[in-house]
Parts: sequence; structure tokens; C-alpha cells
Amino acid sequence: MRTSLYNKAMRLAALLLLGGAMTTEVMAQENLHLFYKDGGHEQIEIKEDTKVEFIKQLYMEATWSASDTIHLSAGSGRSWDVGYLFYNVECDLSVDKDWLLVRKENKANVQGDGMYSDYFVVYAAANTSDQPRYGKVKATSRKGGLTKDFVVMQHPYMLTLSNEHFWGNYEVPITNKTVVLAWNDTIYNAVAYPNHGVNILTYPKWMKLIHKVDGDDHCKFEDILNVESAQLAGQDRETYARFSFAENRTPNDRTGNIIFEANGETAVLTVTQKGLTDETSLTPLRAIQTGMLEATDHDAFSHMSTLHATDMMAEDMMMFNVYTQWFSWDYEHTNNGAGYRRNKHLWDTYYKIVVGANTTIDLIAQVKELVGNEEFVLGNAYAYRAMAYLYLIQLFQDPTTENGINELLPGVPILYAETEQAGMSSEQIEYFKGRNTVGEVMAQIEADITRAIELLHGKVRPSKNFIDVTVAQGIAARYYLLAQDWQKAATMANAARNTYRLMDGNTETNGIRDGFMDINNEEWMWGFDHASDTHTGFASFFSHISNLSPGYSGLMYTGRGVDARLFEQMSATDCRRSYWYRDANGYTKSTAAASSEASAWQYPYAILKFGWKEDWTQDYIYMRAAEMVLIEAEALARLSLGNEAASTLALLMERRDSNWGKTSVTADDVYLQRRLELIGEGHAYFDLKRLNKGIERNYEGNNHLGGYKLNVAADDSTWVYKIPQSAINDDRTYNLTEEDNLFRK
Repeated sequence: MRTSLYNKAMRLAALLLLGGAMTTEVMAQENLHLFYKDGGHEQIEIKEDTKVEFIKQLYMEATWSASDTIHLSAGSGRSWDVGYLFYNVECDLSVDKDWLLVRKENKANVQGDGMYSDYFVVYAAANTSDQPRYGKVKATSRKGGLTKDFVVMQHPYMLTLSNEHFWGNYEVPITNKTVVLAWNDTIYNAVAYPNHGVNILTYPKWMKLIHKVDGDDHCKFEDILNVESAQLAGQDRETYARFSFAENRTPNDRTGNIIFEANGETAVLTVTQKGLTDETSLTPLRAIQTGMLEATDHDAFSHMSTLHATDMMAEDMMMFNVYTQWFSWDYEHTNNGAGYRRNKHLWDTYYKIVVGANTTIDLIAQVKELVGNEEFVLGNAYAYRAMAYLYLIQLFQDPTTENGINELLPGVPILYAETEQAGMSSEQIEYFKGRNTVGEVMAQIEADITRAIELLHGKVRPSKNFIDVTVAQGIAARYYLLAQDWQKAATMANAARNTYRLMDGNTETNGIRDGFMDINNEEWMWGFDHASDTHTGFASFFSHISNLSPGYSGLMYTGRGVDARLFEQMSATDCRRSYWYRDANGYTKSTAAASSEASAWQYPYAILKFGWKEDWTQDYIYMRAAEMVLIEAEALARLSLGNEAASTLALLMERRDSNWGKTSVTADDVYLQRRLELIGEGHAYFDLKRLNKGIERNYEGNNHLGGYKLNVAADDSTWVYKIPQSAINDDRTYNLTEEDNLFRK
């Protein structure tokens, strides 16, 4: 059949060998899937006697991850990025200059039917002139004579200051630069280019030069091809000078110059260290906040990736596709092993918050007489630490049973600030670094959050990035809900929410159609207000959750949908039904606008709750008042106060479903509304564990992806993450052994 579809396949298909036309028969009643280079995908239904004709043709594609030009530093060494070759006939690489070398860093790996991929790195001898020089890397196929060229530019030997790595500043050399340091900084690494021959003429008297490293290669240029790749990787391409200095505990800034000299040129780096004031005393809290955004991989972006990974372990959300493996192992319940990346990332995320909180406690203990907001800063530190332990005890243990909390189960290590350790014996400190009991960890959480509430009463926060007393009360409400102390959960949730206005049910401003991406929404209690220098692009929450965005979900690498059975439990008059989702037929009233690049939003049951911005500055939500209403209502229901629970829940439901009108509710009624209201916000996994519920995805009419239609019992070991091997090996920080990973509930 010679159709336009066939012609497209003929142009883009890349098969094994050179040759002419070939006809192949495909068995009846099968489907033929065609995947195109541009990311497109088509499916042909194959009927009896259908024949599909392909053309075998030579194929080679070459890409460079940085730009069309390969940039090399003046100093001898390797290119920073890696070139890639995709082909179906073996290729050779060559250079046209004697100062250049190129070598493949791996052998060909099969990428598909006859497709191969190589990556390569370019090296150069030092360019000691003041002019750039150019060369070429050529890839040539061994059959058919196809060629691909890369232009190589080696930059001249000139003195340049760098923000971090010189490769980001090739076009605009920086010869004079300023940098601002926090009052509590004690180390600064000054960076200058090139990577050898740089001298330091002067530096401020309040600094001490403790280390200087010239990033020369560890081998001669002509020997590079005979050196193992591991010995060449990660070499410094700039000169690093490390300075130490004391904290600036005065209210005045201090400034000085670091002057570099190389090749007859000088460059001035002006360094200012801020003084200690009420404003700058917030610096350690801001460090915790930005740490909660850190992306170490495309499925590991600190706190929000925890919320998303655990959501994917539940049953309320599903994936449309798995074109990338990110979060699919979580969806599959196979991502909790001691040696896995996910475990290490979860552990590191929350212990980093603990360490940041402890550092803040110690700093304030030293300077509390010099600032006027020490109680606010300390209150935030204790609240962050309570939050971190609350997540850790639920991720690395399953503390709840049908009869309440099992306080004797092994918990997680408790790390204290140095000022707190001063009153402890060495034996006590070592004990706390081990697997304390669940009861001991829970007691620490309650003590920390109680202290935070006391310190934060009457304090005004600079922004919703910070924790105030209402947020601390919200963390306490979460804690008491887990601890099954229903009266305290209801009291704390009520106190936390009563100054916030619940968002409207049908508006795009301050309503449930605003994309859940604006911290200024009146219902938001706590979150992070993203700016252009804080977002993490594709490695972010919205990239994976928003079907409307040009991210991994919207582009249909995965796509996110709502569980069909949960969707059908929504009332027909519930505004969330039509504004947040497409139904089984792809119908919705939502006015949410999608990126022109996105397509996942068109799928039945697609989630439309989360929006997008072209600059990726969607804000992160950590807590909102609707959750507090739901906690209060559930706690009242569990106290057998069904009427009061209904009155509380009505505050939310009158904005979601005008026909709801219940006068009494059970805890199960509230739980259903938790699932519908908080979907995608990181509560589903934690609710399932505290309520001793498993998941059932494999039911008649389910819409979960094939291979992920799982039924997982409430007591299954996959609900509990193993302590990462890295923590077991870290004897200095923790007191753990392999036996601590035995599953016990």
C-alpha cells in the first residue's frame, strides 16, 4: 500500500543495511506501530493479506548537546559536553588539526531494530595564544560515504572570571565581577579562567587563602587516547581559589577585592559579605527553602518529587504512557530497595531539612542577642524539623495498625543541633543516631511542633515561603491525624484554617480553575513562590503533573489521568468533575488553556487541575486551608460527631457541589472528599498507610496502564522504603546496620 503514511515511514525509518525495496508480510489482526524521529507515533490496523512496504536506506544523525559548535577551553583538556552519533552503519571519527583528538567513550549499543548510538569527546592541546582557533570533527559512515561535520572552536588564552563554569560564558568574557555572601558564610571559592598560569595578587584582609587548584590535565595531550576514561572525567577547567573567613556578626557589610593575574592581564572580583540584621538572619531559612527545590535528576526534585512519587504508588492517579521510566517504578511499586535512587533521594531530602534546621538552631543560639526576630527564625527551624521527621517516619516505617500506633516499631534516627547535644552523653547521642522507636520519633515531632507554635504566636512572616503559626498548627494537625488524637487534630486544624478564605469553585482568579500555581491564592497557607532563577524546568513537579504544559506529562512521555472509578464517584453537579478532568468521552467544561505543544490533556480522564507557564515559574503548594477543613471533619467524624463533621465539611462542599447538602457524615465520606479535593498534592500514599488500606487497580473497567494494574495489600512490604545503603554506610552521621532493613510491622 503506497499511502502518505507509507511515504512518511519510508522517509523516516532507519533499517540495518543499504539496499532496495523490500516487501514484508505482517500476520493478520495485528497492529503496526510507527515511531518517528520528531516524536510522532502512528498505529496501523493490519487486516488479512495486508502488506507493508519499507525502504532500507543509509541513516546517520549527529548531535552535540551544547550547540552547533563544540567549545573547548584554552587549557589542554576535554570538551565539557558529549557528542552523539545515531546510525545504522558503523561510523569512523577523525579530526583535521594536529592539536585535536577525538575518541569514542563507549562502543555501539543497539537502540532499536538495527540502530546504534555512540558518544564521543573531543580533546585539545593548550592554546597559549590570544586568538581563537578552529578545527573540525568528521563522522564518516563505513558504507555509502555519509558524512557529518562538527565545528570545533578553542578559545584564546585570556583571563576571565566565571560564575561557576567558564563554558557558560564563552561569548561575553567577564573581567570584573561582584559577588555577595551571606553573613554566616565562612568559605568562598573564587573561580578564574584559564585553568593554569593564574596568580592571585591580592585579597581582603578578612579572608584567608587556604587552597588553590590549577585544573591542568593529569596526562599529556598525546597520551590521552591511551588513558582510561575514568581518569580523564571531571577535571577542573578553571583555577579555583578557596578562601575562609569568620561569620560577620556585625550589622555592617564588609567589602574587599580579589585580584587575579594571568598572561599579562588582571581581573577584579569584588566580594561583599552582608552584616547580621533581622533581614539577613533569615538566610539559613532561605537555604532550607531552596534546598526543598533542588533537582538532582528529572524525577528527583526534592520535596515535590516525594509527593508525586508517593501519589503514583496509590490508586487515584494513573499514567497514559511510559516513554520515560521516571516515576513508572513508583507506579509499579518496585522502587523501594536499599540500593535504589528513590530511597536515597527521599532520605537525603528530609535529613537535609533536619540538618538545615539544626544549623539554624545553633546559629541563633550564638547571635540571639544581636537580632530581634530570633523567635521567628527558631520557630521556623523547629517546624521544619517536625515536618521532616513526620515524612521520614511514614516513608521508612508503617507505624499505624488497626488498633492505633505501634510505638515499639523501629523508627528513624533523630539528629540534634550541637546546642541540644551539649546536655547529652555520648551514649545518648549514639543511641539517637540509630533506629529510635516509633514512639520516640513521634514524641520528638510533637515536642518540636509544640515549640514552634509557641515561638510563632503573634509573629508576621515576610512571605508564604516562610512558616507562620497557622502553618505550624497545620503541621500539628497532620501529626495528630496520624497519631489518631482526634480532638487535638480537630482543634489544630480549626485554628490553622480560620484566617484563610476557601477558594471559589468556578473562577479562574483565586479559584479552583487557576491552575494551582499561584501562591497568592487566598486559600494557600504555605508554598514556594518561584522566580526565573529558582525553577527547575523539565525536572519539576509541573513537568510531570500538568497535562497542559510542554513538559513530560503534557508532551505524552507519560501523561497523568484520574482513576476511572474515583472519577465516577463524583457527583454530576460537582464542579471539580468538569473543571479538573475530562470524562470517559473526553468531554469537559474546563477553560484551562493548554500549551500548543501539549497533547495529553485531550485523553479521557486527563487531569486538568494543574496549569502551566511558559517560563516555568508555577508556584509550589505545600499546604492549603481545604486540607485543614478535611482534617477537622474527619477528626470530628471519628469522635462520632457526624453532624458537626458535616457542618465543617459543608464549608468546602458548598464551593464544590451546591447539591451536596449532607447533615451527617462518616469518616469514609470525608475520606472520599480528601481523595477528590487533594488529588495530585501528595496525600494519597500517606492516607492509605495511616488508614491501613491497600490499593485495587485491577478492577473491571479500570483505566490503568497495562502492566500497572496492581492490587497491593495494606500490609505489603512495598509500602515501606528501605533505609538507603548510603545511610547504613555513613557511620559518622548514623548508627545503622543491615539488620535495620528487616521489614517489621
